[in-house]
Amino acid sequence: MKQIILYFFALAVAFAATAAEQVGADIRFSLLPVAGDELSEQVMTTVDGKLRQALTRTEAVTDNPVSAFAVRPTLSVSDAASTEGMMMDMTRVKGELTLASFGTVDGNVYYSVTIPLTATATGGREEAMRKLAHSIKPTDPVFVRFVRKSREKIVKWYEEHGDTLYIDLPGTPQQAPAPEVQPDPEPVAVPETVTPAPEPESAPAPVPAAPTPRVKLSHPDAYGFKVLSCKGLSSGAQVKILCEFVNYKTVYDRMSFSITKAFDDNGYNFDYPEMLVREGRYAYIDVPRDIPVKIELTIRNVKPSVKKFSYIHLEFDRYTVEIYDLPIIWE
Repeated sequence: MKQIILYFFALAVAFAATAAEQVGADIRFSLLPVAGDELSEQVMTTVDGKLRQALTRTEAVTDNPVSAFAVRPTLSVSDAASTEGMMMDMTRVKGELTLASFGTVDGNVYYSVTIPLTATATGGREEAMRKLAHSIKPTDPVFVRFVRKSREKIVKWYEEHGDTLYIDLPGTPQQAPAPEVQPDPEPVAVPETVTPAPEPESAPAPVPAAPTPRVKLSHPDAYGFKVLSCKGLSSGAQVKILCEFVNYKTVYDRMSFSITKAFDDNGYNFDYPEMLVREGRYAYIDVPRDIPVKIELTIRNVKPSVKKFSYIHLEFDRYTVEIYDLPIIWE
């Protein structure tokens, strides 16, 4: 009898654990590039690969550019020591890998975890950092707990605040189907008529050129950026900004772009859902070296009375672009 009771007790615990794991199981996270000081491209690529393996094992990662949730990893080094004068130089580094799950719309952080890391390697700091990155184990249970806790915190937050839980950002426009191609009509013969030549019109008065915006780059030696056009669509109450980006020597050739701030000439501060990069809250964009890449920004809920944007702030990886006094050409 005692064994039967223990059996059903264990079965109830198992069902409870399974139910806990199912909370928010459909929530997926975009993985942002790892942040940190003095991290080489090889170290950052290794960390990114390890984290993608870990989150893929829990079915928690997505490449959807309009995902409502994301994971921000940060790798910080707290101590680095080297032994010199011996036959082989050795370097030991200690660091912490911090993962934070947050909402891409409001920036609200739901859960975070810090994983201590240590590594010792022959050579200098870079060799030790590479070994530190390789020491991350995708099978570590800490990643499973991180995903489970993040999902639970998200579901609980939305239940307490009575909001609708969106897996993807709401209001993302869908691509319209291609119009049906109609055959060309048969040509119709039209009798030729002769009309007198019109009187020459006087040349219109020259239209003054719109003022060019002022663009400020955080690292002008690493990349170039310019605004090609800024068109307002009165029917949709939105503005399309076409930009051109050139990568000279940034750390990554694929980065996550996002608009973090935008103000019009009336001082209105646009909210996160109103500021899009390639129709998403943020967008991963390939930027190979020395190749001009077109990037379209969209700002919604813009009144046709607005003449210009007084300020726009764009972020990607560790870099920023600031645009001042951008005039709007309404169509």
